[in-house]
Amino acid sequence: MLLLALVSKYVKFFIEMIEGKYRESREAVIGGARIEYIFSQIFIKSITKMNPFEYLTDIDIRTAIRNANGLRKSLFLPEAAF
Repeated sequence: MLLLALVSKYVKFFIEMIEGKYRESREAVIGGARIEYIFSQIFIKSITKMNPFEYLTDIDIRTAIRNANGLRKSLFLPEAAF
């Protein structure tokens, strides 16, 4: 019974944190609101700073397209034939 009570208390606390209903912290953004903040502010800024083609050559991209096709033809054809 004690273990069940402890687990139930932990689950209730965890759900309150995720839903942003935890009442102990009024100054910091926590729970689901913190997760939303991270994705909408921090993650977006980090992704937009990245250059996805920094280490890729045209040959790498053509090879990836050809490998993704398998046995059938692709809608996207590489410009240069091999």
